[in-house]
Order: sequence, then structure tokens, then C-alpha cells
Amino acid sequence: MKRGTMPGSRSMTVSCARAANLRTLQQTRDSGSASLGHARRKFQLGRAHGDGSAWRAAAVQSITMTERRYGDDEVREIFSLATTGDTRDRSLRAESGAMTLAELQRIGQEAGIEPARVAEAALRVGARGRPAPVRRSFGLPVGLTRVVGLPRAPTDREWEQLIAEFRTTFQTLGRASTSGGLREWTHGNLHICVEPTEQGQQLRLSTLKDDGIVLNGVSVLLGGMSVLTSAVNAGGGNPEKALVLLGIFGGMSLAAFVANAIRLPRWARERERQMEALAERAVKLLSNPE
Repeated sequence: MKRGTMPGSRSMTVSCARAANLRTLQQTRDSGSASLGHARRKFQLGRAHGDGSAWRAAAVQSITMTERRYGDDEVREIFSLATTGDTRDRSLRAESGAMTLAELQRIGQEAGIEPARVAEAALRVGARGRPAPVRRSFGLPVGLTRVVGLPRAPTDREWEQLIAEFRTTFQTLGRASTSGGLREWTHGNLHICVEPTEQGQQLRLSTLKDDGIVLNGVSVLLGGMSVLTSAVNAGGGNPEKALVLLGIFGGMSLAAFVANAIRLPRWARERERQMEALAERAVKLLSNPE
């Protein structure tokens, strides 16, 4: 009787072993490398159900796929976002030098910060892209550029959604165009384009405050005129007129420069904020599978 039950027992043992092996293989795959497609599906599910936890889980998985290193400023910003949600609080100090997400999570755990929060903060910082050096005129900001890598190229409908975001943010219709793999939206000196790169796709946002450059030029011109006319009149024996001309043209020159000194930094801060927000929205939108 005992021998009669052995074939069924052996078959059950083999089946169990196969099932255990499949479970082990699946667990190994899950822990070894997270799938970006799976992360994107979790993100889409989170959006559909209004669940922030799915987005955080997708963020952790999508970031761990790369070995990006974060600079000192980015590290401080990540920890500030992870702890207070505010980039201005940078009390938590990290080790010096570029660091990976895993290293940031280790430091965060030592400080009592959950790894998921660090990953979410790192994703937010990465989604803003990296600003190019600010173009300046006489020390004042007149040109800004920000570039951010995109998960993929937008579809026609997604590009229309992004255009709607651009129009809402800058309160103007602008002009959209497409040429091959390049998509662009422009309004004056404001240019936003999705362009192909060796690694995939990127979003480039750039703007130039040309009237600020012109006003600085006018300020220099008026300053030069004030010096020249006053010198000519002083040399001609008319110092009173020289002082008057120096005051008039010099005052106009100073007023033009002060006007720029007040409005240009404020303009730059507003454009920087708008570019960061648009970059985040674009990355979030294109994190969904097509």
C-alpha cells in the first residue's frame, strides 16, 4: 500500500519543487532589476485611482534603474524635500561628492528618513532638469535655459496636452510646429522644444529678455553722453551747464539701470519657477506607457 502511493507522492513533490523554483526565479527578477514598464504601469494605476503610493512605488523603481550621481546642491535639496517638503531647509548635511540614490537612501535611513521618501524627492529633483549657465548683462540675468531628459517621445495627443500647459503657464497662444522628430512651441524669445538625443528625448526650455539687454545698452549710452557733454562744457568754461547735463543724462542712465536691477531678477525667478513646473509635468505625463 505504501509503495502504491509513491508515484503520486513523487509527482506532487516535483510539482511543488517546480512551483517553488518559479517563485524563487520571479522574486530574484523582481529584486535584481525593477522594470521601467512595470513602474510606469504602477504610476498610471495610481493616477487612475488617485493613489499617491503607486506613484511613490513607481518612482523608487524607475530611479533605481539608473546610476545617476547627484551633486552637493542636489543632495541637500533632496534631503530637504524628503524631510520637510521645502527646498529651503537644508539643515541635513550629506557626505561631500557625487552620490547615487542608494547612498542617499542609506544616509537617510541613518537619519530616520524612509528610503521611499528619498527616492520620491530624488525623482522630483531629477524631473526639474538641469539649468544651463544664466546669460547675464552687466551682472543681471537676461537669459535662462533648462534641459530635462524625457522617458520617451510624446504622442500627438500628449504634445497637445503639453502645448495646453505652455499656453496656460505663459498666458499666450504661441506657435507650435513639428519638423521630423523635433516639436517646438514658441512665443517671441520663449522657446520650448522636444528634441531627440543619443539617449532618447529631452525637453529644452529657453528664454531671452532682450528688452533688458537694450535697456542696459541705453543706460551705458546715457552714461557716456553725460560724461562727454559735461566734459565738453566744463572745458569750454561753462561748469554750471556741465553739472546740469551730468545730472540729467547721469540720472537717466542710473534710472534705467536701477529699473533693470529691480525687474530682471524678479523676471528670472518667475521664469525659473515656471520652467521647473513644466519640466516636472512633462516628465510625469510621459512616464505613462504609450
